[in-house]
Amino acid sequence: MMTSTMMSNHKAYKALQQAGIDDQQAEAMVEIFSDMQQRQPGAQVGKQLGQLRTKVDQMDDRLGQLTTKVDQIDDRLGHLITKVNQIDERLGHVERKIDKLAIRFTHLENKVNKMEVMLSEMNYRLTGAVDSLRGDVLTLTTDMRWIKRLSILMTTALLAAVMKDILL
Repeated sequence: MMTSTMMSNHKAYKALQQAGIDDQQAEAMVEIFSDMQQRQPGAQVGKQLGQLRTKVDQMDDRLGQLTTKVDQIDDRLGHLITKVNQIDERLGHVERKIDKLAIRFTHLENKVNKMEVMLSEMNYRLTGAVDSLRGDVLTLTTDMRWIKRLSILMTTALLAAVMKDILL
């Protein structure tokens, strides 16, 4: 019992023989046509669709990985921005303290200058009256200058320590 494919092949073979094609050529042509018919046209398309689906899945995986990396970078950037804002706020606080210290320093310096002026005036007035106190007043004036220098030095050291803390 012959199947329909075998019948079709036999009919094609006979038709080719009747058309004047020799037996070997007719047989070869029938085999070629038979192979072509047996290949399902949808199989090739199915294979291509499968390959395309695989490529799409790979692209989707890569996009997912990229999205994850972008999200991680965004999170890190958010943390960095928060930290920079905190540092900026702390820096502003330290700047305000330094400004207050500078004002206090200026007031202290003015006070010392006034005291120095006052001492100089007292020295001038008392010089004529009391020559014996002259040496003591000069010593006191020199001491006040040293105090002024030490105050400036201490304030400078304090400002340097504050700046060091700011920068660390």
